[in-house]
Amino acid sequence: MIALAAQAALLVAYAAYVRSLGRLRASRGAWATALLICAAALACGWFGAALASWALTGAWADPLAAGAGWGVAAAWAVATLALTLLDAFFDEEPLALMWAPVAAPGALSCVLLACAAALGGGAAPLGVTAALVGAPLCLMFALAMRRRGSGGRRETALLACVLALCSAAVALGEPAVAAGALAVELLVYLLLTGGFERLRRGFETSTERFQQEVLSRQYDEIRSIYLDMRGWRHDYHNHLQVMKADLAQGFSGHATPKNHAHAPAHHQTAGR
Repeated sequence: MIALAAQAALLVAYAAYVRSLGRLRASRGAWATALLICAAALACGWFGAALASWALTGAWADPLAAGAGWGVAAAWAVATLALTLLDAFFDEEPLALMWAPVAAPGALSCVLLACAAALGGGAAPLGVTAALVGAPLCLMFALAMRRRGSGGRRETALLACVLALCSAAVALGEPAVAAGALAVELLVYLLLTGGFERLRRGFETSTERFQQEVLSRQYDEIRSIYLDMRGWRHDYHNHLQVMKADLAQGFSGHATPKNHAHAPAHHQTAGR
């Protein structure tokens, strides 16, 4: 039961990782369809062999007692394909940049479960199946932090150490210890990813606020300069009008004495 819960929790974390990795604009119907395909594939992987045996022989075999067979690995292949196609159709980021980070955690889960099933004679032990959850979680954290530029190698290495210790406790411990270690594993992953995501959003918000303040201050300065230049333009225009008026008065003043000087000569000529 712990192994099934671990795989279901990993599937939920994987879907959340795909949703937050790029700029996915899928509708609710598309998300519901993709998640339904993933859940149905995982259910068929765990319970398909038992249902087939019951339908053919009438005997019900406990699917959680034998371990995770090849069907669980195939289920993860189907889930990976479904979420990758969802991202390919609805993500605004280029497919060439997104398909590898999207498909890598699911493909890693598929490969690890297939190897465990091969080494276990067709069925991976339940403890190993639950412990394998740590590797995809660590890969999702590393890829998400690399994509967002929020974390470094130190944080990834620390998370890998914590998940490795928890995975060892899940694989080797008692059921109660395994359940507690699995819960700690998931909570540490959610805490780190959520913390870095909040830090990134806070930094983006503060940066955007600072840019708005700088642009507002620059706008006020440019507006003040424009108003000053506009005032100078009006002053210059008024000064030109005054100069034109003074020049016009000066020309008219010079022209009036000249006309009076010619006037006596004209009268004398007329008298003669």
